[in-house]
Amino acid sequence: MKIVGIFGSMRLGNSDWMISQIIDSAEKAGAQVEKIFLRELKIGYCVGCDKCVKNGECTIDDDMQRIYPKLLNADVIVLGCPNYFKNVSALTKNFMDRTNALVRFERKLKGKYAIGLCVGGEELEDTQHCADALVRFFKGHRMNILTIIKAKADKPREVRSNSDLGKMLVKMGKRLAKGDPEMMNSILWDYSMHGSHSLYF
Repeated sequence: MKIVGIFGSMRLGNSDWMISQIIDSAEKAGAQVEKIFLRELKIGYCVGCDKCVKNGECTIDDDMQRIYPKLLNADVIVLGCPNYFKNVSALTKNFMDRTNALVRFERKLKGKYAIGLCVGGEELEDTQHCADALVRFFKGHRMNILTIIKAKADKPREVRSNSDLGKMLVKMGKRLAKGDPEMMNSILWDYSMHGSHSLYF
């Protein structure tokens, strides 16, 4: 099982920890994993040139070119970020925009498994907008959503004190590594935009 974790925060904080719990436990259980920290890369904005419409490839020469093959080779993509102004972070949105080339002609990420994580300091109801953005992104690529996890944290690294959340994330990583049929078949096809199928912490 090949698992890629996309870290969409500008700092080493709550969402980083949550993604790492999944990725690290999966690696220990035998999965091939890779961590991609968007804050460490130089990824320009989509300029709307529509060249990807013609050839299915983005022509902007930057670090995103290194990410495309990693996404294509992954079985599972774990994407997490903080809730910024009732949405995903700017880093995450820019990453999403630049995957437009993977949708043209054929949806190249179709059928891959996806897990989304959002952490916000506001009420979970506000963080739902961030979760919804991830759902729309995954659905746009026709990916199979395993789960969307929302957590509340007012301070950096606060979620680390949530032992139940930590245990659940570690267990999830182990199950992913083994390709647990029960988990892989629990795809949230009917995910509600009201978050009835998301996990709350």
